[in-house]
Amino acid sequence: MEGLQGEVKVPLGGDRVYKDQCVYSFDTPESDDGLYVCLYSFLGFGKDYVLSYCTRTGRKLFLHIKRNKKVQQLQQAVTEVKKPTKLALGVDGGFDGGQVKEEYEETYSLVILPEHTVITLPNAHLPDRLQQSIDGVIAAENVSKKEALLAWEGEKLPISKCHS
Repeated sequence: MEGLQGEVKVPLGGDRVYKDQCVYSFDTPESDDGLYVCLYSFLGFGKDYVLSYCTRTGRKLFLHIKRNKKVQQLQQAVTEVKKPTKLALGVDGGFDGGQVKEEYEETYSLVILPEHTVITLPNAHLPDRLQQSIDGVIAAENVSKKEALLAWEGEKLPISKCHS
């Protein structure tokens, strides 16, 4: 494991981490086989693409993310039906519509390719730099969320001054 220390980078604030979808397909952490994120390039891959990426680039360390959906019905007592006071959906005082709340449980493991050695996480025996890289990928904001926020910000135009 020590020999693979140069195989990882710790993501910084400006690094793009693709941990929500494969860069080549529509595989996500919710897919049957989950998503593999390279701990050097921070690119996400589905199972069909990760081995060819490993072979082509020589990168061997991947964070495997598997997300399972837990479905729970919102709790509301039959006797305690509140009448809406606002014309709104899904907020306090508004209509709830009997929505189903979706919660996810994520599991993480370290995968070493091409042998496909799986190390369950958390693991206290990992080198510090490798653990920092894993923690950084898990904590990083998704690229899709960053791009969506940038799209909403719009272009800032300079204020023109009128002289009269």
